Amino acid sequence: MKRIVSILLLVSLFVLLLAPLAEATSYPTYGYTRVKTTVRKDPKPKGKKVVDLKADSEVEVNKMEIGEDGEVWYKITTSKDKEGYIIGTDLSVVDNDRDDEASSAVYSEELYLDKYFSCEDYQGLGKKYTWNCEINGKPVAGKHPRTPIGADTEFTIYTRATNTGKSKATGEAMSLFTPSYEDVLNGFAVQQKLTAVYKDKEVEWVITYTFLPEGVKKAPVTYEVDNIASFETGTSAATNNVVAGSNSQTAVAAATPAGNTWTCLNGHTGNLETWLYCPFCGTPKPTVN
Repeated sequence: MKRIVSILLLVSLFVLLLAPLAEATSYPTYGYTRVKTTVRKDPKPKGKKVVDLKADSEVEVNKMEIGEDGEVWYKITTSKDKEGYIIGTDLSVVDNDRDDEASSAVYSEELYLDKYFSCEDYQGLGKKYTWNCEINGKPVAGKHPRTPIGADTEFTIYTRATNTGKSKATGEAMSLFTPSYEDVLNGFAVQQKLTAVYKDKEVEWVITYTFLPEGVKKAPVTYEVDNIASFETGTSAATNNVVAGSNSQTAVAAATPAGNTWTCLNGHTGNLETWLYCPFCGTPKPTVN
């Protein structure tokens, strides 16, 4: 009997170890090429060329595989029904599952997104870069795009930098972040670090993604997130550190002058003048005529 129990425990442990390798995305889905790339017959760098695709080409993504080079590859179908593989770094894959989880979360909002790129030392490689920015695999471009964010629901952040000067320095960063209920209510910012490399030189960038509800101009809290190796292999996010501010109910209330109270339509009252939504039930702050 003890031996059976031991075997069951070992099997359970084995399953737990394999669990992080489960794919986060359900296939088929769709994606976009981040750069000009080559579709190959097999998932390997020197596989036979099927066709070349321009940047921003939409493809159907059928599955993910780990190639013989140890890299992530996607089996895809082009708009002209040509099939083959694209290396993972060249393709943004829309994660519909994460989007659905965000939209169906207990509390969810479509938040406005701002991006800010900063660098202290360009290493003589120039200041001009093009940027590919994605949330849950969807490119986020333009001014103040909106993206669904759910409380206690993990989402992915991807950034790719390409120097447009002579150096052609490139780099990418991938991170995971799970906002709290207060984050979605009040807004938040996430700082991600990216290293662009050219020969023996490295340029360090900090990218700040700011998520804000309508009517909020500044995020009350900023987090710093570590990079991960791959979304697809389910690598856990490292601990997210608060760089500045706070979004906890206690901290917001403490920072508010006494007497600045309001009552929501459901009867909740508190010292919450800085909140735009009731932290107890999520109803909007009443407007004062």
